[in-house]
Amino acid sequence: MPEGVGEIEFQATDTLGKLWNFRLLSCRSGEPPKPFITGQWLSFVKGKNVKVDLEKSSNMNVQILSKKLITPSSPTPSRLRNYKVSWLRGELETELRNRLAPIPHRPEDGPIVLVQFNMFECGAVAIGVCIKHRAADASSVFAFINAWATAARLGVDEVRTPSFQLASFFPPRDIPTFTPNFGEKKVEIQKRFVFNSAAMSKLKAVASANINGSRQPTRVEVVTALLWKALTMVARAKHGRLRPSFLVHSFNLRGKTAMSVPDNSCGNFTNPAIARFTADDDENKVELHHFVDRVHDGIRKRVTDSAKISSDDDLFSSVVNTKTEMMIEAFHRSDADFYMFNSWCRMPVYEVDFGWGNPGWFSAVVVPGHNMFHFMDTKDGDGIEAWVSLEEDDMLLFQENPDIKAFTGQE
Repeated sequence: MPEGVGEIEFQATDTLGKLWNFRLLSCRSGEPPKPFITGQWLSFVKGKNVKVDLEKSSNMNVQILSKKLITPSSPTPSRLRNYKVSWLRGELETELRNRLAPIPHRPEDGPIVLVQFNMFECGAVAIGVCIKHRAADASSVFAFINAWATAARLGVDEVRTPSFQLASFFPPRDIPTFTPNFGEKKVEIQKRFVFNSAAMSKLKAVASANINGSRQPTRVEVVTALLWKALTMVARAKHGRLRPSFLVHSFNLRGKTAMSVPDNSCGNFTNPAIARFTADDDENKVELHHFVDRVHDGIRKRVTDSAKISSDDDLFSSVVNTKTEMMIEAFHRSDADFYMFNSWCRMPVYEVDFGWGNPGWFSAVVVPGHNMFHFMDTKDGDGIEAWVSLEEDDMLLFQENPDIKAFTGQE
């Protein structure tokens, strides 16, 4: 590698004529500096049935330098020691197990926020943040991280103070919980599928060609629809027939209701959109645009219903009705597949700047869960990274789906 050059991108063709994209980087550890390969390297070696020891090949040995529990500089006023949390989701916090992120505390009195600062020999840094889900949803998390970064870069006076008024708009109430019964617990596999800007343009063009009217589907709609279509084909391959399916998609209520809730409110303020594939009635409607319409209609209904919410009673009824609808679907259609989608697209993740520039890459560290899908923007903001969690057998079929391979560059 030439002196002063930290990385080189190159392409290589294997014996079957397939083109691979690699990146050669230099890590400043030892003399001479150690080179290592990224890009499609792991996909390449796995495709050739070569076993890779990530522990040894990456030399990524984590050394804990210090641990510190930060307490407030002054005692917490008694009126604020037991803060009423507005909770519209009823989910446990995500258990982060990645080496670059802190492991969450399960005890109720454990820290709400955990931060792990990682320094690499090559000079790079990675910051892992874990915030208990009962205290914050994705919008709140990114507001916190951006405020923290602004305080570090410009000073605390430049920070837009977050609002903690959600509990006044939605006082704590008992909400029915919903946990789908997935039967026997099996091994779950999580993989990332990247839809870059070129693939996104092509995917939207294919979907738009068969949609009535001038409506242009969004990135989230077309990627959700493509994945849903592929999952429907996976179910048909496993069971020998089309099966009904039920899809929920996270929906941020900030700015979507008639209530004057500040857009910088911290807490949990979401209510999912719902879409269905009925199999019997939709047997001949399994093309991409059919699934785009289903996703769009589900989100549009949630937007319309949310706009009618003008009081805490309206909000409570909307949340309870959604939970009840999900439970009825689950109990009355035991043969239906259930898919949970969560989109963090358009969240200001790449705007974070602690003073040394914007992130080179952002990812949520999500423990594989049954039929769970998480979307994040690619760095250019035009593509989507889809983190897919499926049972091992389902993943083998899913990743070989022609549409998935075509739009993620795996052909």
